[in-house]
Amino acid sequence: PRSTLFPYTTLFRSGNGVLRSRDAGQTWRITTGWQITEVLKVRTVATDPNIVYAASAYGVFKTTDAGEHWDKIRNGFASDLLASRENPATILSASEDGVYISYNEGRNWDHSGLAEMGVRVLAQSAEHIWAGTENNGLFVRRQGDYSWRPMNKGLSDSTVYAIAVNPKNDRHIAIGTHGGGVFASADGGENWTQRINGLTNLTVHGLLYAGPHRLLAGTINGGLYESDDEGVNWKFNSQPDAQVWSLSTK
Repeated sequence: PRSTLFPYTTLFRSGNGVLRSRDAGQTWRITTGWQITEVLKVRTVATDPNIVYAASAYGVFKTTDAGEHWDKIRNGFASDLLASRENPATILSASEDGVYISYNEGRNWDHSGLAEMGVRVLAQSAEHIWAGTENNGLFVRRQGDYSWRPMNKGLSDSTVYAIAVNPKNDRHIAIGTHGGGVFASADGGENWTQRINGLTNLTVHGLLYAGPHRLLAGTINGGLYESDDEGVNWKFNSQPDAQVWSLSTK
């Protein structure tokens, strides 16, 4: 994510913490210190990119000054998190024990469903929040609602590590799975179709819509793939044998 407080500042997750560059990526240094390691996801708040949340194996951390200082706001393993588009003060955190939610920017937390589901990834559209789990498939709930609904018709792989919502049409959704490659839906997740033509590595941990029809898929030990027809056909892009754990864009 890119800060507005420091225009050339970029934050990047790593096993050693959150790395920061203030020169558009020319040089990097760890900003989080020895106490924050194994960072799994970094998310900004859409209304203020200087507010950044980091999900790690040791809890959820927050900075309000683009990485200058960090505060721990929740204990325990966190695989992903997001700030609600409906209300940026509402934060959701994914964990082995389901989803936790805070309505006051992380000061207090409540359990919010999917207990013991092993939630791996969260995503949102204007109306919905999506949760991908380990061995339990995909779930959805409406923004501001409390009940989750399984959305697994057509899925042959129940471990979901990546979710991408088309920014131009949020009924078009793609998910990356542990061994089944990419699945796509054109009806808001009601039905899924496997899309692996040309995708030779089926362990997909990163997915990104880079345009209305363009998808990028990051695989584990297989590098980066691209599709210009929402996953109907794939071709290799770059980084052979690389482990691409996540993808994002500004």
